Amino acid sequence: MYTGAENKLYLPRGRTTKFGTCDKSGKILLAKYMYVHIFAGMNTTPSTPADILRQIASIHRMEPGKLCVMREGKSGTYYNHQYREDGRARSVYVPRDQVEAVRENTENYGKFQSLVEQYAGQIVTETRAERLGTKKKRQTTFSPHKTKNSKG
Repeated sequence: MYTGAENKLYLPRGRTTKFGTCDKSGKILLAKYMYVHIFAGMNTTPSTPADILRQIASIHRMEPGKLCVMREGKSGTYYNHQYREDGRARSVYVPRDQVEAVRENTENYGKFQSLVEQYAGQIVTETRAERLGTKKKRQTTFSPHKTKNSKG
């Protein structure tokens, strides 16, 4: 994980991110893998709704929320999993042997949300295109003749 001052990202308190770790001051420290997941993966948008559904179906484990560093201790780092359930904020201690699993599951949840947004966006775009295409056809079939009430 980057620890130099030039590698820190400061966000307003209360903002969340799907990747990285947070501390009590609201600072989020970027990890090396974040660049790979966020920036390198941006151009790999599936081309069809069916592709997106296949990617969604390939996600077998996910959890909402984020994995946060509680504190650094003599024997290592202590983590908790923060999430919302039934409208309430929850925070659960994560044992060291489960940290990677929780990290992967929360990242998968973020991927799932992103894919669902992409899917919905593509379906909305297709729906509008069909509707507007149908509307244009109807406009071209109207008779150019004047009606009784038109002047000219």
